[in-house]
Amino acid sequence: MDYHQPRFYHFSEDSIWLSKKASELSPNACSVLDIGCGSGVVGIETLNRLKSPKELILLEPQVEFLEYIQNNLEFIKRNIEVEIVNQTLERFNPGRKYDLIVSNPPYFNPKESRPSSDINRLKCRTFENLNLFDFVQIAIGHLNPSGEFYFLARQENPDVKKILSELKGFKVIDQFKDVLLLNFVHE
Repeated sequence: MDYHQPRFYHFSEDSIWLSKKASELSPNACSVLDIGCGSGVVGIETLNRLKSPKELILLEPQVEFLEYIQNNLEFIKRNIEVEIVNQTLERFNPGRKYDLIVSNPPYFNPKESRPSSDINRLKCRTFENLNLFDFVQIAIGHLNPSGEFYFLARQENPDVKKILSELKGFKVIDQFKDVLLLNFVHE
């Protein structure tokens, strides 16, 4: 599909791969939360592949993406409830939990990566206030007891090893090039 995207950031094939895998592995999810959704591609693609979804929450902290998310809603093939939330994960407090959480979070540590001259692109690629370990701890707090969380991370990210060794319920379930697909289910 020809998704609407800002000049400063375009989704890549790993986003589509994430949505395919998450929807294959959790086909009966009714409520979907896409954290750091960017233009909404992962959430929309996941939703369109599920059996009978009821709602999609698109959480994106950057206001610069909101117009693109709104335009991309035309690609949703079902009549469901969609909510766009312009907020950081740390401040997100919906008062409810979700069946399926998907995320293609920033891959790079700002201290270890080449900085971008475009501030919006830099925000898409690096964590500002969190690291991957903190991010997943907050994210699983939004998951139903029987729900699942799928997210991508670069294999060389030191937080991946920490997540797998210190947090129960996480495992690597697949790999796409140098990107790992991690999954969490409550034990």
